[in-house]
Amino acid sequence: MICHCQAAYSTSSPDGNETKSGFRTGHGIYATESPTGGLQSIGSELDKEKTREIHSIRKENWKKTTEEMNQIRVDIAKGKKVPTPWYIAEVKEQLKTLPDLFSFPSEKKGEEALASMSKKDA
Repeated sequence: MICHCQAAYSTSSPDGNETKSGFRTGHGIYATESPTGGLQSIGSELDKEKTREIHSIRKENWKKTTEEMNQIRVDIAKGKKVPTPWYIAEVKEQLKTLPDLFSFPSEKKGEEALASMSKKDA
C-alpha cells in the first residue's frame, strides 16, 4: 500500500531535476516493467478514505498495545507476576522453529576467520 502523504511523492528542484524519488506521481502510482513484460504497478492503489481508515485502525491498535505493554512494565517493576501476552508467546514459539534466523553466512565466515586467527596467536 502506498499512502497519499507528501513523502510518497517525488520532489524536483526549480530547474526540473528530481531531488527525491517517490512512489506516486500526480496521476497515480509509478509502474515498473514486469518480469513477464508490460507494466506493473509498484503498489496498491487505494483511495484516500480507505487509506485513512487503515491508518486509523493501525493507530488505535498501536495505542492499545502501547498501553498494555506500559502496564505490564509497571506491574513487573512492582514485582507482580505477569502472564506473557498471547502475541508475544506466539512470536516466541515461531522463533523456536528458526534457530538460524540471525545467523548469516558472512558472519559465520567472519567468526571462523577470527577463531583461526586466535588459534594462530595461541
